[in-house]
Formats: sequence, C-alpha cells, structure tokens
Amino acid sequence: MLGLCSVTFRDKTVDEVIALAKEADLDAIEWGGDIHVPETDLENAKEVAAKMKTAGLQSSSYGTYYKLGTFKDFTPFLDVANILGVSTIRVWAGEKGSAEASAETRQLVMQDAQRISELAAKANFTISLEYHSDTLTDTPESALDLMREMNNPNVFLYWQPAEVLSVAERIESLPKLAPYITNVHVFNWEHFYNRFPLADAADEWKQYIDLIRKYSPNEQTFLLEFAPGDNPVEGFLESAKTLNTFV
Repeated sequence: MLGLCSVTFRDKTVDEVIALAKEADLDAIEWGGDIHVPETDLENAKEVAAKMKTAGLQSSSYGTYYKLGTFKDFTPFLDVANILGVSTIRVWAGEKGSAEASAETRQLVMQDAQRISELAAKANFTISLEYHSDTLTDTPESALDLMREMNNPNVFLYWQPAEVLSVAERIESLPKLAPYITNVHVFNWEHFYNRFPLADAADEWKQYIDLIRKYSPNEQTFLLEFAPGDNPVEGFLESAKTLNTFV
C-alpha cells in the first residue's frame, strides 16, 4: 500500500491533504498527531475519519509524538487510533540517542513499550517505533538490539534511510531489520532540509523495497514524507509518480 504522511503538509488543511493523496493516486494517509489529528480532540478525529471514508482512503497509521519512557496516559492516543481505524500507532523510542542513553533509560523505554503494547493489543492495534536519530533506534545495531531485547510480538519498527549511513550500509542492515518493519517513510534528502526528487534516488529505493519485501513477513505501507523543490505540491506529486513505479 502507498500513502502520504500528513506532516508533509503541515500548512494545509485536512481537506487539502486528502485531495493531494487522491490526486497522487495513493491509498492511505498516516495522520500526524501534532497538527492535523491531535490526541486531545476526538471530535476532529471523527471528522477526519468521515472525510477519509468519503474519499475512499485508508488511515494507515497514527503518527504520534509519544516518547517511550515518559509513562504518560496512553488512552487518548488509543481513542484517536480507534476512531481513525488505523492498524498501528507510531511512537518514539525515548528522547536520547543510543550512545547517550543510560542502561536505566533504555530499561524505562522497554518497560513503557511493554505497557502501551499491552493496551494497544487489547484494542487490536500494534505499536511501531520511529526509526530516527536522537532515540534508541538511531542506528541499525541499537534498533535491532532493542527489538530483540523486548521480544514483543506487538511492537514493530518503522524504517527510513538513516542519514549517518551510506547506501551500502543501509542495504547491509536491512535483512536483519526487515522482520520487524511495518511502515516505511519514503524520501530523498540530505541534512534534512536539502530535499530532492525521489526519482534521483530510484535505484537505491528499489533495492531498499526489494530487501524489505524479501525479508519481512509483514505488510508495509510506503509513506511519502516531505517534498522536494520550491513548490512542495509539485515536488510531492512528481515523487508520488515515482513511488507508484516502485511498488
């Protein structure tokens, strides 16, 4: 399944994001909890869910900014996920990188993951960890160790190209990470703000997708995140065309 992260267009309304997904011939949207679907507004979530149904699109996931290890009330996130009808809830593996985090911090992250995964399982959701810098999934080694240590059948992993790794290093790590991967954030950028057309990275992305599909037993949604160029809408639509040729 192919989709769009709503955070790509934080400056646009829900209606505009849905219209762009339809224009790009995508199947799904991952709704972000920061702007479009905050966990504090259930009525808004209901409106978004209704609009998605009318548009014939699927809400693939709920992209929260919940930080594992904080042990905050997770019920609001579950309530929104239930309204949206998503399959997985994305959370962050703490607030420190693996080189800085203490053993105690790592343990707290795992304990909180266990706690919310049990809550999610009762509501028929899975939990997926963002694969990101400044968290415990900032390197393939740390992410893999974390998944193995937790050994939790209801906790999975997102994937995106780690900036600190070369294409060869990403490819080398994927067979080990792939069994845990659910969704994938798709982009082509350098140093975060230097964003380029996805077509420029077509060869490497075909390799990433082939490896994920080969080694993962899970079904993935490939989600376009952020857009290149001076015209984000035009850049997004061009990247969506490229993505549709990959999958």
